[in-house]
Amino acid sequence: MVGIEVEEEKVRELILDMGDAFNRKDANAFIKDFHEGVLVLYPNLPLMKGVESLKKFIEEAVKDNISVKYDTVIVKISEQGDHGFGVGIFSGYNKTSSGQVGFTSRFHVTMWKINGMWKVVVISYNH
Repeated sequence: MVGIEVEEEKVRELILDMGDAFNRKDANAFIKDFHEGVLVLYPNLPLMKGVESLKKFIEEAVKDNISVKYDTVIVKISEQGDHGFGVGIFSGYNKTSSGQVGFTSRFHVTMWKINGMWKVVVISYNH
């Protein structure tokens, strides 16, 4: 029997770590827990496939003066403890020359446990 609560907390921390990495402008830390074949669906962009495509996108995105924080993170892990998902809400702001613009978005990540490590296999968000 897998400790579901323990695994849910591991995935929750992984999600929170992604936000911290983004705020530090560290694309490598952001993608460290992504599967090499990750599928990425972000608003107004074509479907991205693969961790290298995501890394290039994050490297560009962190150049902006954007800061994010997670307001709600809900994680569910299968009874077998080998896959799960996280959904929630994050908010942030973008500092521009005309001031600070706030936003709120929803996100979804699908996770698989591969060789004992949680990996993001699908990520999406919307505004």
